Amino acid sequence: MKLQKEYSSDFSIISITFDKKKESVKNYTVKNKMNWTHAYVERYFSKRNAPNILDNLRVTEYPTLILMDDENKILFRGSGTETLDKVKNIIKNSL
Repeated sequence: MKLQKEYSSDFSIISITFDKKKESVKNYTVKNKMNWTHAYVERYFSKRNAPNILDNLRVTEYPTLILMDDENKILFRGSGTETLDKVKNIIKNSL
């Protein structure tokens, strides 16, 4: 990701994947050169059994982008491709 390369000393990206096949996720991240930290959460068949991390972070859409500061305060959250542009602007304007 261009943003990660450009500002790697200023922030970190952590991806949390909620999927059925860990190997598919690994292959996707390698193929797309997603060279940052990834966490894998196994997908369950019902929302009732879903891991608490999705509820704790209020993830309801994919991808969900959450921008946090060093004290884990959420500065911005959103979903969709336009959200990435908003995150880029926040990062660029804060440096």
